[in-house]
Amino acid sequence: MSRHLSPTADNALASQLELAFEDNRLAAQLYGDFDQNSALIEQRLKVSATPRGNHVLLKGAASSVDRARRVLESLYASPEEGRSVDIADVDAVIRMIETEDSQLTLPTLERKGKVRMAQIATRKSTIVARTPAQDAYMRAMDRSELVFGVGPAGTGKTYLAVAHAASLLGTRRYQPHHPVAPGCGSRRAAGLFAGRYEGKGRSLSAPAL
Repeated sequence: MSRHLSPTADNALASQLELAFEDNRLAAQLYGDFDQNSALIEQRLKVSATPRGNHVLLKGAASSVDRARRVLESLYASPEEGRSVDIADVDAVIRMIETEDSQLTLPTLERKGKVRMAQIATRKSTIVARTPAQDAYMRAMDRSELVFGVGPAGTGKTYLAVAHAASLLGTRRYQPHHPVAPGCGSRRAAGLFAGRYEGKGRSLSAPAL
């Protein structure tokens, strides 16, 4: 991959950058059907992104061009590894980079540069982080023996914990893991699903296992 950066003449704060990817076929997957992925980058980051074969020309404010570069370079790793790139992937990487630029308060977040989303590989699928919080949570589980996940229902806390446990079982790098949900002071069933903790665990672990 090569880059060529040059400031524009009419605006000192604007710049243009040409990225060159090694494989035309993979670059086409990166841009998406009818260049929909490039269009989303243009809309969200306020840049112009013009694909030509394995080259893409970025124009806009210097900071926005740099963000667009990091988004494209990060996403290019997916087709290189045989995975598709869809709108949800583009949105997730954009949010990751925007969060990274605004604040870096969690030690598990990746440093500036090429962003690689945290992944959990199970026998049936590979689960990729969709938000900065999920990315930090997944990295924390991989690095620490005890992790607390706090947040609204439906954000993936239990699902990701079960998937992580399934991944450890599959690779044999584990000691017994017990994903749990905290007890509640009320008499209502805890968690998003009614019933016992065992039932909730089974319903979430089935797709991962």
